[in-house]
Amino acid sequence: MEYQNEHQRQKAILEAALPYVAPNSRHAIQMFLQVDSLVELAKNDHPGREGEYTLEAAEHRQSGSEGQRNNLQEMLLRVQEHLTPKESEMVQMVLNFMNTGRLLRRYREFNRNETNNTSLRDFLIAQLNPEQKASFEQLQNIMYNE
Repeated sequence: MEYQNEHQRQKAILEAALPYVAPNSRHAIQMFLQVDSLVELAKNDHPGREGEYTLEAAEHRQSGSEGQRNNLQEMLLRVQEHLTPKESEMVQMVLNFMNTGRLLRRYREFNRNETNNTSLRDFLIAQLNPEQKASFEQLQNIMYNE
């Protein structure tokens, strides 16, 4: 079967696997697929503007897909304050998926930009701010008695 893009193929894989997923995970995947459908609906809602987001944060419009993801994350964080604990947990899971995807994209970019073979550890340390790096190095020194 042919798909318009890799995203559509991955979505089809999730939908096909859904009946075989453990019941406690099934709801999370269903929610992820529904959020994805909502995002697709927002992108393709107006004729002549196919592929553009038509739902967007009014005050925080940013260009590019990373900006759109940030707007969606910000919206979910603000909405999360008003949800029940169970709903909030589901939204947190969606946010975790988004953050994992961002981290994976950064790692791929990091690997493309590096000429030498750097490890995943080096990449993760590069993501820390200076204060976090210092704390991590201090903890590492304590753990390994360096």
